[in-house]
Amino acid sequence: MIEAERPPPTVIAGVLGAAAVVGFVAGGVFGSLSFGTAADASPPDGSDRPTATAPVALTVTAASCQRETRRDAAGNEVDYRADYAVDGDTNTGWQCQGDGAGETLELELGGPAKVTMVGLIPGYTKVDPHDGREWYPLFRRLTEVRWHFDSGDPVSQQLDPDPEVREVQTIELPEPRETSSVRLEIVSSTRGDTADRSVVAVSEIEVLAAQ
Repeated sequence: MIEAERPPPTVIAGVLGAAAVVGFVAGGVFGSLSFGTAADASPPDGSDRPTATAPVALTVTAASCQRETRRDAAGNEVDYRADYAVDGDTNTGWQCQGDGAGETLELELGGPAKVTMVGLIPGYTKVDPHDGREWYPLFRRLTEVRWHFDSGDPVSQQLDPDPEVREVQTIELPEPRETSSVRLEIVSSTRGDTADRSVVAVSEIEVLAAQ
């Protein structure tokens, strides 16, 4: 989050001494400013909208697809289970064969929560430890997904498929959703740099809820 620039202190010449100027700036100017993040600030309209968020622990309960096991550069077996999308490790990921359209991943939150933000890494960010190969540009990257909750309409998220953008891409919900589950639906993806690698992947999923 970009922090707003601080206004320059008022210049007072010939009236106050240096100590008084410092006291005025510290107590009068900075005393009226808040440098917390937007999530920590109180809503300006005095509403009950949640203001602080934290990541929610996620459990995968179902996946519509899973790519078969492969071998890495050293000959070790590598699998692509759905729970790799929530294990906190960007060198693992859930993978499916094809362009991913219509594939889904079901997630449980461990109880009702007011979800305020969701996001994911829309590709496979693993770097092979044996030969240094970067897989993210080679596989397909997701360009749109839909997030489904226990109630209300799904929320669509557009994603940047740039092969250099490899962090979690998030979207803030228009309003908090009271839900105990989240379903990720893949809508579309773009081709990877290698034509024969028709594979989609999600390296990590993130769900934030009001505290």
